This record gives sequence, C-alpha cells and structure tokens, in this order.
Amino acid sequence: PDPNGSNGYAPNGYAPNGYAPNGPGPSGYTFNVHAHNGYPPQRRVFERKRSWAEKKALIQGSSVFGHLPGWDLRCVIVKSGDDLRKEAFAMQLVEAFQKIFDAEGVDIRMRPYEILSTGRSCGLVECVLDTMSIDSIKKSGGPEPPSLREYYTFLFGEPYGQAHMDALNRFVRSLAGYSLLTYVCQVKDRHNANILVDTVT
Repeated sequence: PDPNGSNGYAPNGYAPNGYAPNGPGPSGYTFNVHAHNGYPPQRRVFERKRSWAEKKALIQGSSVFGHLPGWDLRCVIVKSGDDLRKEAFAMQLVEAFQKIFDAEGVDIRMRPYEILSTGRSCGLVECVLDTMSIDSIKKSGGPEPPSLREYYTFLFGEPYGQAHMDALNRFVRSLAGYSLLTYVCQVKDRHNANILVDTVT
C-alpha cells in the first residue's frame, strides 16, 4: 500500500501519487497502479464517455422537433446478411429463463434486448446502452491489459466501497444467469467481444 494511504486506485477520476485527471466531464483520467506480483507499476488511462442519457439530451436540444411532447430517440443496429429470426428466438429464451428465475425467487438479473426481423436476412437490433465489451476494456488503460477490478474502480470508486460492491453484485448476478443459460442451451459463441459490462449501473 501507498504510505500516504492510497492503494493505487482512482475512485471517480481521482488520481493518487501526483497523477492529475486529464480534464473534467467525459475526458480521460490517469492514475497509478502499484507494482504487484512481479509486474512494474502501471499508469492507467481510462476515458470517461458520455452516457446515453447525456447524448440523448444533446441531440434533443439540437433537434427542431425536440420540444414536442412525443419526441424520443432509440439506438439500434441495422443488420443485413444475418437471419435475425434465430437471434429473436434466442432472446425469447433469455426472457423465458428470467421468468423462471423470478418464479423460483432466484435473485438473478438478465438484460434482454429487442430484435426486429424485417426480412430473411435483415433487421434491427436494439443497442445495449451504456456498456463496454470485455475486449474493449482489455484494450484500454495503457499498454498492459487492465484488470476488471481496475476498470470497476475507475467507474465506481474504491474497492469495498458501497457503490463498487453494489456494481460487483449486479455483475455476478447477471454472470450467473447467462452462465446457466449458455451451459443448458450449449451456446458456443461467447467471447470477450460480445460480453458487455454495464458502465453506469
């Protein structure tokens, strides 16, 4: 541990050991991670991005229709070359598993999203907002891949703090659900590029 009381992590953009944040708001933050397990000290740089709510407010403010009471904005992916009927069925399985967990009183939370098939090989997929893939996290934060703990510390503050522990609890409850589903249904397409971490809650 740092003799000054810091453990090397930077809660909510605070940078110990003289490393200052690069700027306010959604800019990047830099902090130091102490040497451990034979690895030299690392300097992590994570970028704090705007949330979907912030982006939506900015777009609404610049839209000529933004003042209308029915104004809304949805984020979707337009896909072609894939049979989205299969993906829609997979999402129905996710919803069915969640109903089973709820009926049995199991505290597991999954996050289904909407899929609209508009043809045999095209359709719309709802974006899972305010998330970042494990693959993207591993490619951020400097030359050495950061750990999930370091990224959660950047987002939610000191380890063992209430916000950090609540976020980890939600992560574990979601991971348990999807692990059960992919095991029972023998889903093989699971890799770091399509495992998402919620960056807000």
